[in-house]
Amino acid sequence: MTAISFSDVSKSFSGKAAVSDVTVNLPDHALSFVLGENGAGKSTLLRCATGLLAPDRGVIAIGGVPLATFTTREAANRGVAMVAQHFALINEMTAIENVVLGNEPVRFGRIDWDLAKRKTGKALDELGFSIDLDTRVGALDVGDKQRLEIGRALYRDARVIVLDEPTAVLTPQEATRLYEALQALVGRGRCVIVVSHKLDEVVRHGASAVVLRHGKVVKEFNFLQAPASTHALASAIMGKEEVATRRKTVRACGEPVLCLSNVCVPPRLRGASLEVRAGEIVGLAGVEGNGQEELLEAIGGLRELESGTITPSNVAMVYGDRQTEGLVMEASVEDNLLLGDLERSAHRGFIDEGNVRRRADALAFLAGIEPPDVTIKTRALSGGNQQKIVVARALQAVANGARALVIAHPTRGVDVEAASGLWEQIDRAAAAGVATLVMSADLNELRTHCDRIAVIAKGRIVGSFDSGLSDEEFGVLMLGGTA
Repeated sequence: MTAISFSDVSKSFSGKAAVSDVTVNLPDHALSFVLGENGAGKSTLLRCATGLLAPDRGVIAIGGVPLATFTTREAANRGVAMVAQHFALINEMTAIENVVLGNEPVRFGRIDWDLAKRKTGKALDELGFSIDLDTRVGALDVGDKQRLEIGRALYRDARVIVLDEPTAVLTPQEATRLYEALQALVGRGRCVIVVSHKLDEVVRHGASAVVLRHGKVVKEFNFLQAPASTHALASAIMGKEEVATRRKTVRACGEPVLCLSNVCVPPRLRGASLEVRAGEIVGLAGVEGNGQEELLEAIGGLRELESGTITPSNVAMVYGDRQTEGLVMEASVEDNLLLGDLERSAHRGFIDEGNVRRRADALAFLAGIEPPDVTIKTRALSGGNQQKIVVARALQAVANGARALVIAHPTRGVDVEAASGLWEQIDRAAAAGVATLVMSADLNELRTHCDRIAVIAKGRIVGSFDSGLSDEEFGVLMLGGTA
């Protein structure tokens, strides 16, 4: 049985086709993946199904019945919900207030909070999750926020749940737990659709996959009939043989450059110490909410230290949330690429617009941003292309003299080939003597590229370890245990 069907669906932006004549069926009672490079049309296609966009032409049917209108209300009424990569939660409100927002149960003219909590609790029980519904959302870790988003979809009785990069910021244990919950939903008759760049997760958990390239369906996989390898998936995604897995090289490291000594930043960083040497790439692994945010913001000068020291002050930064901490979404690609560096395009107190355009075009080309038009709004780009902007800007700061580079989740939402290109640029910076600290929830990424992996737990760096430790051993360390 088909959960969602797309028939000759097309959608263009400013005359450029994002989705072109897509015809595909996604099965019910199954966990399916939608794959493709950045800008392949994945998010556009699924945003049409969830009512966030209206296609230019074509028919989208839910359970065999076409959508009458392309609105979020119509999609929700038909049982379709989307859990976006950037959560649509209000941090100042409690968990239960976020769940019922816009769909409050009313009794005798008042919100029936008891009913709301019973219904939400039942939804969370179905997932095997436990969340204090009276907790302010801002106090929840990223895993619980995501579980709350899914619980909110079930509260609204969603039969089709779409998730965009759901494991991008989860530890291996959290990712496994999430997929166990998603499989449980499938077992109860729901359809789950996941957008992901983590191909190992696709072959491990998926029943089927659809591959888009340049807005068209180029390949469909049915793993129940014929299992496929990550190599086959990557080849279909890129239209060529998979990019070879890059192995970390042995680097000659110099003196310590980025030095943290007993750094304390309320509320969660409680005495972190770490040194990163010139030419060294150090990974930072930990369960979300153990002080990583405070650590990065302290290094970047956004938070005042309660105690301790950090040197140097000239550090190129890429923060974890690109949309709120790294980009002005309504500004152009050009403005974002050169944000904070326009003085290099100034002449006698005036901005040389021609110089600005040439520099932005060059950066966009080097970063592989698609489309390469630097005049369009940054909001119009895919998440992966937005990530390329913030990384390109940080690498430009390195080229301008920054001695240290700190990056959170460098390849989040970035396809296989683009991720390889980003790491090539990071490796070149390290080869030039830059001290680099990389925070990522992807242990395989850290293993492949980092000289060593530091683990943060309970607000402290508990040690630096060889990449040969297993996921389980790293998981124990992240939870405050010993190797």
